[in-house]
Amino acid sequence: MGAWFGRIGSSDALPEKMPAVWLVTDPSFSESRARFVADGCEEEGIPLAWDVKQGNADELARFASLRSQLEVGIGLDANGGAIALVAVTDKPYITRGADSSKRLRWLGQAAARISKSQPIPDEGGEKQAPAKPSIPTKAELSAEDEIAEIVRMATAALLKEMQEGGGERT
Repeated sequence: MGAWFGRIGSSDALPEKMPAVWLVTDPSFSESRARFVADGCEEEGIPLAWDVKQGNADELARFASLRSQLEVGIGLDANGGAIALVAVTDKPYITRGADSSKRLRWLGQAAARISKSQPIPDEGGEKQAPAKPSIPTKAELSAEDEIAEIVRMATAALLKEMQEGGGERT
Protein backbone atom coordinates (compact mmCIF):
# COMPACT_ATOMS: atom_id res chain seq x y z
CA MET A 1 0.00 0.00 0.00
CA GLY A 2 2.94 2.36 0.44
CA ALA A 3 2.82 5.04 3.13
CA TRP A 4 0.70 4.49 6.22
CA PHE A 5 1.35 7.91 7.71
CA GLY A 6 1.69 11.30 6.12
CA ARG A 7 1.61 14.91 7.21
CA ILE A 8 -0.72 17.07 5.17
CA GLY A 9 1.18 19.48 2.93
CA SER A 10 4.48 17.60 3.08
CA SER A 11 6.23 15.38 0.56
CA ASP A 12 5.17 12.25 2.48
CA ALA A 13 1.45 13.20 2.53
CA LEU A 14 -1.05 10.47 1.76
CA PRO A 15 -3.06 10.80 -1.48
CA GLU A 16 -5.86 13.33 -0.95
CA LYS A 17 -8.75 10.89 -1.50
CA MET A 18 -7.25 7.96 0.44
CA PRO A 19 -9.58 6.73 3.20
CA ALA A 20 -7.68 7.34 6.43
CA VAL A 21 -8.15 8.19 10.08
CA TRP A 22 -7.15 11.83 10.58
CA LEU A 23 -4.97 13.04 13.42
CA VAL A 24 -4.91 16.76 14.13
CA THR A 25 -2.49 17.99 16.76
CA ASP A 26 -1.55 21.21 18.43
CA PRO A 27 1.60 22.72 16.84
CA SER A 28 3.65 21.84 19.95
CA PHE A 29 2.95 18.10 19.50
CA SER A 30 6.03 16.41 18.03
CA GLU A 31 6.03 14.24 14.91
CA SER A 32 7.85 11.49 16.81
CA ARG A 33 4.90 11.24 19.22
CA ALA A 34 2.37 11.38 16.35
CA ARG A 35 4.13 8.37 14.81
CA PHE A 36 3.05 6.25 17.80
CA VAL A 37 -0.59 6.94 16.84
CA ALA A 38 0.30 6.03 13.23
CA ASP A 39 1.85 2.74 14.40
CA GLY A 40 -1.40 1.79 16.13
CA CYS A 41 -3.44 2.57 13.00
CA GLU A 42 -0.98 0.65 10.83
CA GLU A 43 -1.32 -2.43 13.04
CA GLU A 44 -5.02 -2.38 12.18
CA GLY A 45 -4.41 -1.79 8.46
CA ILE A 46 -5.75 1.78 8.37
CA PRO A 47 -3.62 4.74 7.15
CA LEU A 48 -3.29 7.93 9.21
CA ALA A 49 -3.24 11.48 7.82
CA TRP A 50 -1.74 14.08 10.15
CA ASP A 51 -2.32 17.82 10.27
CA VAL A 52 -1.51 20.63 12.71
CA LYS A 53 -3.94 23.26 14.00
CA GLN A 54 -4.44 25.36 17.14
CA GLY A 55 -7.18 24.20 19.51
CA ASN A 56 -8.14 21.90 22.33
CA ALA A 57 -8.39 18.13 21.88
CA ASP A 58 -12.18 18.20 21.33
CA GLU A 59 -12.02 20.92 18.64
CA LEU A 60 -9.12 19.19 16.91
CA ALA A 61 -10.88 15.79 16.92
CA ARG A 62 -14.06 17.28 15.47
CA PHE A 63 -12.05 19.04 12.74
CA ALA A 64 -10.20 15.76 12.02
CA SER A 65 -13.34 13.63 11.82
CA LEU A 66 -14.91 16.01 9.32
CA ARG A 67 -11.81 15.78 7.09
CA SER A 68 -11.55 11.99 7.23
CA GLN A 69 -13.33 9.97 4.54
CA LEU A 70 -13.76 7.33 7.24
CA GLU A 71 -15.25 10.05 9.50
CA VAL A 72 -12.90 9.11 12.35
CA GLY A 73 -10.67 11.76 13.84
CA ILE A 74 -8.23 12.11 16.70
CA GLY A 75 -7.34 15.40 18.38
CA LEU A 76 -4.29 15.85 20.60
CA ASP A 77 -3.68 19.13 22.37
CA ALA A 78 -0.76 20.84 24.09
CA ASN A 79 -2.18 19.98 27.54
CA GLY A 80 -1.90 16.24 26.90
CA GLY A 81 -5.58 15.68 26.14
CA ALA A 82 -6.59 13.10 23.55
CA ILE A 83 -10.01 12.56 22.00
CA ALA A 84 -11.16 10.20 19.25
CA LEU A 85 -14.59 10.53 17.68
CA VAL A 86 -16.74 9.79 14.65
CA ALA A 87 -18.21 12.70 12.67
CA VAL A 88 -21.77 11.35 12.78
CA THR A 89 -21.82 11.41 16.60
CA ASP A 90 -21.80 14.33 18.93
CA LYS A 91 -20.00 12.54 21.75
CA PRO A 92 -16.38 11.37 21.81
CA TYR A 93 -15.78 7.62 21.90
CA ILE A 94 -12.51 8.02 23.75
CA THR A 95 -11.24 10.74 26.07
CA ARG A 96 -7.79 10.03 27.48
CA GLY A 97 -4.53 11.66 28.34
CA ALA A 98 -1.78 11.32 25.74
CA ASP A 99 0.91 10.79 28.33
CA SER A 100 2.78 7.74 27.01
CA SER A 101 3.86 6.11 23.77
CA LYS A 102 1.84 3.02 24.70
CA ARG A 103 -1.34 5.06 25.13
CA LEU A 104 -0.77 6.93 21.85
CA ARG A 105 -0.30 3.63 19.99
CA TRP A 106 -3.47 2.26 21.63
CA LEU A 107 -5.35 5.41 20.59
CA GLY A 108 -4.34 4.77 16.97
CA GLN A 109 -5.50 1.14 17.23
CA ALA A 110 -8.81 2.17 18.80
CA ALA A 111 -9.53 4.83 16.15
CA ALA A 112 -8.72 2.35 13.37
CA ARG A 113 -11.04 -0.21 14.95
CA ILE A 114 -13.81 2.38 15.23
CA SER A 115 -13.42 3.08 11.50
CA LYS A 116 -13.90 -0.65 10.81
CA SER A 117 -16.79 -1.05 13.30
CA GLN A 118 -14.74 -3.56 15.26
CA PRO A 119 -14.34 -3.92 19.03
CA ILE A 120 -12.03 -1.41 20.63
CA PRO A 121 -9.10 -3.04 22.44
CA ASP A 122 -8.74 -2.05 26.07
CA GLU A 123 -5.42 -0.61 27.03
CA GLY A 124 -4.31 -3.99 28.39
CA GLY A 125 -4.81 -5.73 25.04
CA GLU A 126 -8.28 -7.24 25.61
CA LYS A 127 -11.30 -6.39 23.49
CA GLN A 128 -14.11 -4.09 24.56
CA ALA A 129 -17.64 -4.00 23.19
CA PRO A 130 -17.90 -3.02 19.51
CA ALA A 131 -18.11 0.68 18.78
CA LYS A 132 -21.70 1.55 17.98
CA PRO A 133 -22.16 5.09 16.76
CA SER A 134 -25.50 6.70 17.43
CA ILE A 135 -26.53 6.84 13.78
CA PRO A 136 -29.59 8.98 13.11
CA THR A 137 -32.74 7.33 11.77
CA LYS A 138 -33.55 7.67 8.06
CA ALA A 139 -36.23 10.20 8.94
CA GLU A 140 -33.53 12.38 10.53
CA LEU A 141 -31.17 12.16 7.55
CA SER A 142 -31.36 14.36 4.50
CA ALA A 143 -30.78 12.65 1.15
CA GLU A 144 -27.17 13.87 1.13
CA ASP A 145 -26.57 12.62 4.68
CA GLU A 146 -28.11 9.26 3.80
CA ILE A 147 -25.76 8.86 0.82
CA ALA A 148 -22.77 9.85 2.96
CA GLU A 149 -23.76 7.27 5.58
CA ILE A 150 -24.12 4.54 2.94
CA VAL A 151 -20.66 5.42 1.56
CA ARG A 152 -19.16 5.31 5.08
CA MET A 153 -20.72 1.91 5.81
CA ALA A 154 -19.64 0.52 2.42
CA THR A 155 -16.08 1.76 2.96
CA ALA A 156 -15.93 0.13 6.39
CA ALA A 157 -17.31 -3.15 4.98
CA LEU A 158 -14.85 -3.09 2.07
CA LEU A 159 -11.87 -2.48 4.37
CA LYS A 160 -13.03 -5.32 6.63
CA GLU A 161 -13.45 -7.70 3.69
CA MET A 162 -10.04 -6.79 2.30
CA GLN A 163 -8.40 -7.54 5.64
CA GLU A 164 -10.24 -10.80 6.24
CA GLY A 165 -10.19 -12.20 2.73
CA GLY A 166 -7.08 -10.68 1.27
CA GLY A 167 -9.17 -8.43 -0.98
CA GLU A 168 -8.97 -10.79 -3.97
CA ARG A 169 -11.96 -11.84 -6.05
CA THR A 170 -12.04 -14.49 -8.75
